[in-house]
Amino acid sequence: MWNLLLGKKLNLFDFEDFDKVVFNTLRQLQTCANRKKEIEEMPSSSVDAETKSRLLATVMMPNHQMKIEQMGLVFTLPSYDHIELVKDGNNTNLSLENA
Repeated sequence: MWNLLLGKKLNLFDFEDFDKVVFNTLRQLQTCANRKKEIEEMPSSSVDAETKSRLLATVMMPNHQMKIEQMGLVFTLPSYDHIELVKDGNNTNLSLENA
């Protein structure tokens, strides 16, 4: 996403001053995505595929204690349904796999 006024690419922290609720939701989603990546990158010599799968099943939204899929989110900017983050974002459910 680009900031049209400044001509620079936006990042997560640009939302902190814009909308605290959006910022907090995006930060929690980033935390889940980071945890998923950590689990997936665990060496197979120390963790088998079944254990990784069980660990991935425990990844929850920090302040909600529910899985991303249970949040009922789609790829629109939270609180701004008319701003799609991907093509057909209103019809694309957010999950741990695509977060």
